[in-house]
This record gives sequence, structure tokens and C-alpha cells, in this order.
Amino acid sequence: MRSGRNEIVPRCLTLGALILAASLAAGPVAAGSEPAELATVLERHGIRPVEPPTPAPDFTLDEVSGEAMSLSEHHGNWVLLTFWASWCGPCLSELPSLQQFHAAHRESGIRVVSVAIGTPAGQARKMVESKGLTFPVLIDRGDRIAAQYRAASVPVSFLVDPSGRIAGVARGARDWSRAGQLVNELTTLVPSSEAAERHYASARADEPVELPSNVVPPSGELRLATPSPEQGQLFELEVAVRWAGHLQDYLLHPPEVHLPEGVTQEAVEASTSSQQGTQVVTYTVRLRAEQRGEYSLDPVELRYTPHLEGKLQAARIAGPTVTVVAPTVLGVEQGWFLAGSAGAAAAAAACAVALAVVIRRRRRRARAVVQESPAVRLGRALREARARRVAGDIAAFLEGASEIRKALGEPDETDEENFRKLLERVRYGGERPDDMELDRLERRLERAIRELDGGKDALADEGIRLAEE
Repeated sequence: MRSGRNEIVPRCLTLGALILAASLAAGPVAAGSEPAELATVLERHGIRPVEPPTPAPDFTLDEVSGEAMSLSEHHGNWVLLTFWASWCGPCLSELPSLQQFHAAHRESGIRVVSVAIGTPAGQARKMVESKGLTFPVLIDRGDRIAAQYRAASVPVSFLVDPSGRIAGVARGARDWSRAGQLVNELTTLVPSSEAAERHYASARADEPVELPSNVVPPSGELRLATPSPEQGQLFELEVAVRWAGHLQDYLLHPPEVHLPEGVTQEAVEASTSSQQGTQVVTYTVRLRAEQRGEYSLDPVELRYTPHLEGKLQAARIAGPTVTVVAPTVLGVEQGWFLAGSAGAAAAAAACAVALAVVIRRRRRRARAVVQESPAVRLGRALREARARRVAGDIAAFLEGASEIRKALGEPDETDEENFRKLLERVRYGGERPDDMELDRLERRLERAIRELDGGKDALADEGIRLAEE
């Protein structure tokens, strides 16, 4: 009996050693905890984790040198895949830090691959030379790959793990030269390995990447500027929309007010502000009701498009009830005059005659006709746009700049489309462009206006001539 036990123990020890060795070769024992740890690491460094990691669409593009490169060529290594454009100010400010990141960590099992969108190859080549970029710069002709990755706004970077799965997304410009600790933690948690499984998605352009949504919907507050408007009178519903998550999580759209029968929507305007460090977009919805009564403006949908999904979504909040009253004359409902005695009707007629006399007298006053050159008119428009920028209304500034650009001559179609997208992101998405970019826009417009007037400073010299009528 004793001898049998002595034979079994060595066998068990040998089997246990084999199991332990196999588990160490395969990787961490608690493999199920890896995604949770990875998400914690990414969040600690300000990167949005993708849970669970999703296969990255593989693609092949030409580098600025003309050689073709595929994303899957970097299989077995972490990849920092970044999308940028030559017309994007924040992108250009981010490129030097990406070069520093590449130089410091290319031997650490992490690669930098950049994709230039909306940028001709020649222009991208000049950018590579001027900034001394040594990481791959690929040309996305037609923005096909950007559409697959839902890179609607740039810069945006994706962290692809060694097996070809998107583990995290970083939107907006950042200083990648300070990401050394991130690299150490990522490569320690998921080391580089040529033997890693392959999880790349197919390269079909009609299949955009589907990333799980962990977006916190926006919240909103409602206020009726006129709780009891008169019938036929415009009244305003203010919808203050506040980001509940990260500013770059989604693009806001004008809210949708479910209108009852008898109420029509005339217009929507938007302005941005910051309250307690949170970005707020206030939409002013102008409405009108032609008949008296109580109208429920419920519900109100806060509409938004998550950048990671590209599908329009909405968060509903309860809307208010507005009481529309009859028009009044001197504080008395107009209907009283219509239904009153002949004397009351005569008094109303007399009031109307007296009012008409006053109006005619006012119309007889002398008027001045302003005659001005296009340069003077555009110069005034630029000053007004500049004043809106100083007041913090960037959307109004860009709207004014857009009208000036059109008056100066139709811009290039691509440039105009980019400007339109920027205006939409500012107006409805609360984006704040770089101040240096706005300064350059002002200077360009000012120079163009001066050239209209032969180099004269139309912004300082009004040159307005008045003619008495």
C-alpha cells in the first residue's frame, strides 16, 4: 500500500508541472480578466475603450512613396492607426508628437500608421518632408477607408491590438509624446507576438466597422420664453442640451419637438456656451399657433449621432404645455371689440384712423440712402462677424465668414464642403475650432476685401455717401 502511494505522487507532480508550463506558455492564467484590465488602462489615459474589442477592417493603401501597405502587415504588434487631413489645424499640431511617439516606441512592439484623408498625395508628401515624418503615411483616395472606420471628424486614432482588434478610440488632438506609460502598460498586458490570433475584418467598403456603444446620452432643460403667447404670434422654446459624457462622443443635431395639430415650427437657431465646465448647446425653436388653446409640446427628442456608430439616435424628455391666448388691444381681448356695441366699434375705428395718421407722418420724415462699394459692405460684415467671435458666438462668426467668402467669389467645392462641415460641427455639435485657425481665416478675408478696393483699407474708411431723398 505504501509503495503504491509513492508511485502515484511523482506522477501527479509531473502532470502538474506540465500543466503549469503549458499555461505559462499560453499567456496569463486569468485570460477572462484581460479585457477589463485593458479597459481600465485605456480609460486611465483618456482613451475610450471598445468593449469587447472588435475586428479592425483590413485595408491596403499606397504610401506617399508609392509603395502599397496593408494594416495586417503589422500583425503581432500594437498599431496606433490615426486619420488626419492637411486642412485640419489640430491634425497638423498633433503630427510632431506622433513622430516623437514613433521614434521612441517603434522598438517596443507598437507601430504608428497614419492615413491622410481629403489630401492629394503631393500635398501629403510635402507635409511629410516639412515635418520630418518617418512613420507610414497612406493616401486614402475618396476617403473610402475613413468611411469604413467612421472617421467623420479628424484627428481620430484607433488602438489596434496584436491580433487585429480595435481596443480603443481617441478623438481630437493630443500630445502622444507623453504616452510612454501607456505603451508600457499595453505591451505588458498584451505583449507583441507573431503567433497571435488573426481577427481582422474583411476590407469591404460597404461594411463600416460596428463598434459597441457606451455613449451616455445628452440631457436637456426646457424653457418657454413666452408661456402665454397670443394666437398668430411667434413664441420660443429654448432647449439647453448638455453633454452627459465626453464631448467627442457624438455630434448633436437640432432637437425634434413633437408638435400637436395647430402648432407649426418656423425656425431653429443654436448657440454654444460653457456652464460649470460642461459644454452646452442652446437651441431656440420658434413656433406659432393660429388658434387659442392649450398645446402640449411633448415629447422633445434630443437627437445625436455617436461617432462610433454613425446612426442617428434620440433621448426623449418631457415637453411643456403652452397656453395660447387671443390678441389684446390696450390689455383687452380683441374679440371684445368685435362682439361689442356699435359705439365700441366706432371707437375702434377711430383708433385705427388715428394710428394710420401717425404711421403716415412717420413715413414722411427724411430718409438717407446709403451708397457704398462692395469692399465697404464686406468690411462692415467682417467687423460684425468679428464682434460675434469676441462675444463667444463662434457659429455666428463662421456663418458671417461663409457669406463673405461667397460674396468674394465661389470657393473651391472641396474647400466649401469642408467649411460647411466645420460650421455644422460648431453650430450643432459644440466644437470649438483652434483660435489660430480662426485668426488665419480673419486675415485671409481682410486681405481679400482690401484687394477689392485696390488695396485701400475699407475696414477703416467707410466712404459712405448720403443722398437726401
